Amino acid sequence: MRFATVLLVILLCSCTKRAERERESGFGPIDTMAHQIGDAMVAIDEAGGDDGGYSISSANATTCRLANTWGSCTSGQIVRDFQGCTRGGATFTGQTTFTFSDASCAVDSDGDSVSRSPSFTITGRGGGNFTVSRTGTFGQRVTRVSSSSFTFASDGIRRVLKHGGTTLSDFTTSTTSPLSITGATRNGRIVSGGALRVFNNLAGVGCQFAPSNVQWNATCSCAVSGIWTASCSNSVVSIFQIEGCGTGTLTYGSSSIPVTLDQCESL
Repeated sequence: MRFATVLLVILLCSCTKRAERERESGFGPIDTMAHQIGDAMVAIDEAGGDDGGYSISSANATTCRLANTWGSCTSGQIVRDFQGCTRGGATFTGQTTFTFSDASCAVDSDGDSVSRSPSFTITGRGGGNFTVSRTGTFGQRVTRVSSSSFTFASDGIRRVLKHGGTTLSDFTTSTTSPLSITGATRNGRIVSGGALRVFNNLAGVGCQFAPSNVQWNATCSCAVSGIWTASCSNSVVSIFQIEGCGTGTLTYGSSSIPVTLDQCESL
């Protein structure tokens, strides 16, 4: 998917200047914020099954699709162990753990939840690496409120991109209030309300993004329409307008740029 392809531009490049690396990677200081939103949308989708539905206990892989790295449901957990699988020259190590409140690994009753806890690294042949880890106690969690209503909460996910000993980006995302989800399956799912905090650990700036009518269809792991609007701690206003599967425009203050979200996948 796009995730591995875009990352490899960074992981395999041999540039010596940080600005050049950021431009070539697509992970400049502005558009990187949109990638954090993309990760949250994928987490909402990935907690469901092949149709994105929260009532079944399987989830789509994010990379190394041909490798059988998914474990079975054991005492309410499903673990995706990457086991050093490769794709496009990048090596994936570590795992993502899905912990269900129901021991059968299902979210089919009100109050049931599934938490996603990533702990993995993607390493390129040129020595660059991208790490994703949980900073809180549960990571990211989808909770069922009713048969068609859910919430998404996160107590901290950190994503760090490095190359040649230089940190290119370092972001932590969390929710300051849970996001509201309507729709038990991917097709027609809508996220509105709540707030996703995107904090740039390098710049010391945080932005609170609120989703409005962020909607999925049946053919994308991310939403294909809707708006995320933020006010930032440096008094800048930011808007991310979703325009299609993995595409959109990010406005940050007076700057607007097109963005391709690395994590989103056409299904």
